[in-house]
Amino acid sequence: HHGGGGGGGGGGTRHFRCVHVLRGLNRAPTTSLVTTPSGLLVSGDAAGTLELWSLSSGERLRALGAHRGVVRSVLLVAAVASAHGPTPLAASSSALTGELLLSLGADQQLRWWDTKDGLFSALGHASAPMAFGAAICQSAEGVQLLLTGGEDGCLYEWHLLSLTPRARLVGHTQAVCAVASADGGLTGVTAAVDGTIRLWDVQTGECLATLEHEGASSMVTSALSNRIFVGSADGCVTVIEPLAEGRG
Repeated sequence: HHGGGGGGGGGGTRHFRCVHVLRGLNRAPTTSLVTTPSGLLVSGDAAGTLELWSLSSGERLRALGAHRGVVRSVLLVAAVASAHGPTPLAASSSALTGELLLSLGADQQLRWWDTKDGLFSALGHASAPMAFGAAICQSAEGVQLLLTGGEDGCLYEWHLLSLTPRARLVGHTQAVCAVASADGGLTGVTAAVDGTIRLWDVQTGECLATLEHEGASSMVTSALSNRIFVGSADGCVTVIEPLAEGRG
């Protein structure tokens, strides 16, 4: 199917077509998506299943495994790590045959996956408080960290590869519903049911700023502009950017 989009300054029209419709095994709502450099699409659904798809052909390649409950988030860890330098897999790298994924489920489990071999046992798995959303960030020393937002309103920091707890940041009064990272991974961003968005220094745990925003349901940040994009229950996407020093 073709759809026209508004043109730029030249008044042209862009056309689009639907290339594939990918139907999951469970026909359950898709709750999380991520792509990989090797040409894979990874989908997580409300039934707890993770599936791998070919980006080029749309073919379902395999089901990796399942959580007991909704897949809240899927993160591509290997690509994020390599973007900041040498991969941190260290002794575990020899056991990894594909790309490394980390999933967060409504069953309160954090699980590692190898895109070729399924559940990746070379790295430890962990239980997380009922969480909604996850993001990867780093400390000032360049150590990679995982952020998860809790139903209890806290932001949890984990050492990424060991999945051992590092810190619990308190500030929101209701459940955290979305998590992202900004400033090259040095700042955590959370949106919560209490109608606020908070920015956190992941090194010190300090809350840097609090913004009022009702109805947030999803969030992503841009490394190019350092803007924060917040999706809301009313169908709107709000774009937020930090003010330059000295501006009101």
